[in-house]
Amino acid sequence: MGKTQGYYTIALLQDHPGAEYPQGTGRSALTLLSDGNFRLAGLLADGMTITSSGFLVAADEAPFFIQLTTPGAITKEGSLMGTFNLIPQVPPLNAEVRSHDMRWFRPDVRAKPVGAKLLAYKAGWPQGIDLTAAGAIYNPALTVSASLGTSPTGTWLGFTRGKLSGPVDVRNFTIEGNKITKLPATDKSFTLTVTPSTGMMTGTFTPDWTQPNRVLPTFQGVLIQGGLLQGGHGYFMSNRLYDLDPESGRVMLTR
Repeated sequence: MGKTQGYYTIALLQDHPGAEYPQGTGRSALTLLSDGNFRLAGLLADGMTITSSGFLVAADEAPFFIQLTTPGAITKEGSLMGTFNLIPQVPPLNAEVRSHDMRWFRPDVRAKPVGAKLLAYKAGWPQGIDLTAAGAIYNPALTVSASLGTSPTGTWLGFTRGKLSGPVDVRNFTIEGNKITKLPATDKSFTLTVTPSTGMMTGTFTPDWTQPNRVLPTFQGVLIQGGLLQGGHGYFMSNRLYDLDPESGRVMLTR
């Protein structure tokens, strides 16, 4: 096997349009050890936590199956399954990871009590939906700006779907090395934090929907240093006031 051991950051995307499915991008990280064992951890685009472990099989394939507990479901009726394919590269190119056979199942919990907690996508997708994944090995020694491959002022943060009326772009900031500077520094309309050691990113932004909540919606994402999806990718959940059906939207940090 030509495996490249190390820590990979991965974006999880689905191509099903429509408000009944999450339109954001899930984030995950895969750690491949020298003995061929791997560990997987992350978040799906509805906020569901995923964790798994396993080992590589022939052709650098990492198959996995994860049972998921959906709020309102009595048992672990949801699941995520698929295979990650590790693609070694010759330096200076990054080793990549991809998947084209992932399947995500979420139960229908409309007839089940979920308590006071808001629950997105109550109808679920019991028949499953397809996901694709793309990522690359992550080098924590690279700065955030080097990972994005951009100049300090050549970066923007974008938000789409998730009940937004249209795309929301944030451009009034710079990234130089690992330092993110707002312009002006007193701007409270958004926050952005990237952890260089893991490539994970978090923050808040000001949406354009009606009946905004006093608390800004938060987002989660991951920074990918090479391959098909170089840049930051993630999701946010809408939090309109009095809205009982939140939706997932997409986040991008790119040049």
